[in-house]
Amino acid sequence: MSLIPVLAGWPAALLPVHIAFLELIIDPACSVVFEAQKEEEGVMRRPPRPVKTRLFAGGVLLALIFGLSWNRFGDPDQARTASFIVLTVSNLLLILSNLSKRGGLAAVRGANATFWWVSCGTAAFLAVSFYVPFLRGVF
Repeated sequence: MSLIPVLAGWPAALLPVHIAFLELIIDPACSVVFEAQKEEEGVMRRPPRPVKTRLFAGGVLLALIFGLSWNRFGDPDQARTASFIVLTVSNLLLILSNLSKRGGLAAVRGANATFWWVSCGTAAFLAVSFYVPFLRGVF
């Protein structure tokens, strides 16, 4: 995500403040949300993910979103905003999808209260960062 825009001659897709914000979501989610989740039946008998599974496929998609947004809006700040929102929401959806291997609505229904607190806090902070002029300038 950092390298593709530079190689394409685009401005930086994420600034240090964006990465710090994402770390505030990812770290608590890993240490609090997953610990609060009740284990599913047979969780220790599940096989590991397949060896052939791609590890970094999402970064290319996010770079594409940044490039398309920059092309559409002509403003790197608006492209960063679109990419940042997509990346933040994607992280929350990734957390949700990993809470349960049953998938679909079972994951949503089975999510613990901590996940919803983290999600609501993230949504509130995103809203504040886009609507408060000082924070909008930082982000």
